[in-house]
Amino acid sequence: MSSSVVSQHIRLVSARGHGAPRRASQFGQKCRLSKPIKAKSLNRFVPRVFGAATSTPGSTASNGKGDDPSEAEGRERWDAVCYDDPLCGGVLQKVPHINEWISDLPVYHNEIQEEEAHFVDPDDVVLRNVILNINKPLNGDLYLRAGPRQEIVFHKDEVVAAVVTCGGLCPGLNTVIREVVASLERNYGVTQIYGVKNGYRGFYSENMVELSMKLCEDIQHHGGTMLGTSRGGADIGKIVDSIEARGINQVYVIGGDGTQRGANAIYELCRARGLKVAVAGI
Repeated sequence: MSSSVVSQHIRLVSARGHGAPRRASQFGQKCRLSKPIKAKSLNRFVPRVFGAATSTPGSTASNGKGDDPSEAEGRERWDAVCYDDPLCGGVLQKVPHINEWISDLPVYHNEIQEEEAHFVDPDDVVLRNVILNINKPLNGDLYLRAGPRQEIVFHKDEVVAAVVTCGGLCPGLNTVIREVVASLERNYGVTQIYGVKNGYRGFYSENMVELSMKLCEDIQHHGGTMLGTSRGGADIGKIVDSIEARGINQVYVIGGDGTQRGANAIYELCRARGLKVAVAGI
């Protein structure tokens, strides 16, 4: 078997997320490896995928004519599942991007201030179920991998970030606040970072506090949340009104299920209004 055949049929041996395409717009294209893998490196793997019990790539098939029926059947079975499906049965849970409702966004090179900046490919995915059967489709959810992208749509000088904690208290809230501030300030050079006091209602009923690493350096040693918190009862319309009036364009929401439902409602209203606002749930 040639390496070109292997590159077309072995979709699960891919460093790009089990056959995930280069771009979301390419979902109609055939799944294949980013780089062909030499057949000789797959001697122990290929027979299992193709259902061939005895033959290996480049070997003489069991019928002596180079045409192993079990191998052909294996290829047909795999093609029936994956040939027209770049995700091989997986379901990609896409994350909305601002460019879906705002056109002609400027794109900036990410100048992340790390000694060894590692950018995540925007098409990398994470499997929900890590145990797979190589003879079956994925049949599970795929999630876009988080991490710094090489191209971003916010310039550091335009960023006005807000951090809010909602719901019940739990260990580690101050640590999360600190790390968000540290990443924005130290890695990206953002200077306008604000904390929303006492949960969602603080967007329109409280004055915000300016956050910096000078203020947050040791907060991880204290319990609770330095910002305060509250449960329920917030007015999503008023929250988005406040976000728009204050010029906030990045919102970091820290909390559980109910808090994240609120974050989704904020995102949906910002999108409906055509605002350049990114909402991140933690």
